[in-house]
Amino acid sequence: MQCHRKWILFALASLLPASTGTTQTAEIVARSHEFQFDGIDFARDGFLYFSGDWDGSEIFRCKPNGDQLEIVATGLEGPIHSVMDSKGNLFISNFQSTHISKISPDGKVSRFAESPLGPAGMAIDRHDHLFVTIFGSVQGEGQSVLRITPEGQVETYLDSPDLEAPVGIAIDNQNILYVANGRDGRIFRSTEAGSLELFSCVPLSLGRGSVRHMDWANGTLFVSTGAGAVFRIDRRGVVQYIMVYGSSPSSDVPSSPLLMECNGLAAAPDGETLYLGTLVEGKRTLIKIQNLVPKTRRHGWGALRSGQLELAGQVFESLLEAEPANPQDSFGLALVRLRTEQFVEAVPLLKTAASNPKLRNKAWHGIMMAYLLAGDLDLAFAAMEEALQKGHTQRNFLRGDRDLKPLRSDPRWQDLMQEESTKPDK
Repeated sequence: MQCHRKWILFALASLLPASTGTTQTAEIVARSHEFQFDGIDFARDGFLYFSGDWDGSEIFRCKPNGDQLEIVATGLEGPIHSVMDSKGNLFISNFQSTHISKISPDGKVSRFAESPLGPAGMAIDRHDHLFVTIFGSVQGEGQSVLRITPEGQVETYLDSPDLEAPVGIAIDNQNILYVANGRDGRIFRSTEAGSLELFSCVPLSLGRGSVRHMDWANGTLFVSTGAGAVFRIDRRGVVQYIMVYGSSPSSDVPSSPLLMECNGLAAAPDGETLYLGTLVEGKRTLIKIQNLVPKTRRHGWGALRSGQLELAGQVFESLLEAEPANPQDSFGLALVRLRTEQFVEAVPLLKTAASNPKLRNKAWHGIMMAYLLAGDLDLAFAAMEEALQKGHTQRNFLRGDRDLKPLRSDPRWQDLMQEESTKPDK
């Protein structure tokens, strides 16, 4: 089954370069004839873990810079993916069998839980519940997702004909589950057991193959596809290119020969670096793509205008780390806080922004609005009074400002306006 037409049109309209003007680079981290891998996990212990593929039997790991490459366990039955819980236990799906393996921190391998044939992708939530996609046999007849408790109790979390040979799976910081079809590029979202809704779609004509693996980091869902296209998807389901193998769809999308046969994918927690398993000159290769988060003010304002609030917040926070008192970046981050209903947190940023004469009136207006939206009329009036006293705003502006309508029914409004009427306009 192909992607529904409306989702293809949506994806075509929204396939923008992930960070225009930011140089994304791909480079080799590790490569070897000795090992192969499918899924990759950036684990809590700081290592990258590689599962030895559907016909393999080993788990490998290395540091993100490629150091300390070593075998963690052998004797597995087609390991596809792994995840680590909060106690340091590593769990592995055995595609050629019907169980999930567990490797304890002391290296002991055990049979943890039973599953249908063909367990594939894995994700773990904040409560250490495992979620496992069921691909089925090599023909890919699977259509379900399991949930496994920390004690090893197994239940079917999702079972739907809409799921077709699912592999990629990820959980965001709001505990929302994302599952990708292995065949047709559709990605579904689930907020509770049994619920399933279409979230986004990587068109096969552009995605160059089925969805392989996914990971969530810092407000973004990252997706790898079989023949070398890597994407990012925001919370609204908007798809953007990161990098492709071979011919690029546009001059804004970088291409790299290192992305051939892209498979496993893991994102660094900050979302700035992706680690991918590929095939380069006949060798299984771990590569990394860097500079995924744009760093310029232009990108921050562009993300804010397009509603990508998490990305905008990341950009402005990064800029403020380098220049903490910058009024423009403070104003940008304040707008992100206001739009995400973090009203009180926006106030100190707006006060910093008010140091710029060009932003002063807007910043003080924002301070009044922040307190008003937070339900604190006392602080809203105090801010308005201070703005008037310091000449940061004008009474005529306040009278015509529809946003401040809730304040006009308060007796303090008339008192302030009466007091200001005795002063000349500034």
